[in-house]
Amino acid sequence: MRLMVLNHRYTRPLLVVLATATALAAAPAVAYADDSRPAPVTGGIPLINTAEKIGPGINLKHVKALDQKGWYDAQFLTVNLPATLSYGLADNVAKTMRFAIGHGGTVVSGGQVVKGLDTSIAPRTALGFKDGGRTLVLATWDGPGGTGKGGVGIDKEARDLAAMGVETAVNLDGGGSTTMVARALGEDDATVRNVPSDGHERNDPNGVGVFVAKGDGKLHEILVKPAPGAASADGDMKVFPGLRRALVVRGLDKHETPVPVDQKSVQWSADEASVEDGTLMAPAEAGTIKVKAQVGGEHEDAKVTVLGPLNSVELSSQLLSMADARRPSRRPPSP
Repeated sequence: MRLMVLNHRYTRPLLVVLATATALAAAPAVAYADDSRPAPVTGGIPLINTAEKIGPGINLKHVKALDQKGWYDAQFLTVNLPATLSYGLADNVAKTMRFAIGHGGTVVSGGQVVKGLDTSIAPRTALGFKDGGRTLVLATWDGPGGTGKGGVGIDKEARDLAAMGVETAVNLDGGGSTTMVARALGEDDATVRNVPSDGHERNDPNGVGVFVAKGDGKLHEILVKPAPGAASADGDMKVFPGLRRALVVRGLDKHETPVPVDQKSVQWSADEASVEDGTLMAPAEAGTIKVKAQVGGEHEDAKVTVLGPLNSVELSSQLLSMADARRPSRRPPSP
């Protein structure tokens, strides 16, 4: 299970619309041949009941439907008369909505797991709120091989969320669509954080995005990070005794959005090790060393773990493709 938890710091609850609101219909809700019978409206979207057969020449009178203000009488209708269905967002809050997404049903309500949820396993995606709507929780559950071969049931998904204190949650598209991406502090691009069951990202038609407004563009904070391609599997800064590790400095503005840093302007130093132009030369003994970086008036201390002695090496890929050196070249002869 992977989580992205975002807390709204202000007193006003964080509002994210999960689905389009209930639609309103100008068409009759239920049509009866005998206009002495009532025409009840059930559900959120009133529709014509096609189970009732309406004979030729029978007028439908006073068929009732439900609008935003209450009951009203529809105009007289006759068989085969074209009817128009209109719909829209019913709530006035729709005027301030900035985001909406469809979902596969509520799985947690009032902090309790909804009964009767699907138990079949698959990769899952969910969205929930806690702390009275001020904290948004985005969660994924991975599973290899696609639906039915790995993952969790929606019931397990709901239990996990409720155990975290989530008060309201819905199930989103899962299976090969279950994907979580995030941008690390100081980086420009987002990277996939889970393991999609298709083995790669799917072209999903929708999703939930959380974005940070661009700040002032001025350097307020710096971070020491592994250089691209130099990070360990868990993203930490590690190095074997006596070997080198390339480091870089990333800058942040007041909104923690990236600010370019000239790497040549960074002043480096380290305890019990040497750093030159961002390249750390590790000592011969295992342990933890402190690396210091400074850019102008901003500085940062970072810990680098010196591992135990190197035991073995292995290729990053189990398959290497090489041209057959015995095959003659197909290059045309020189003139």
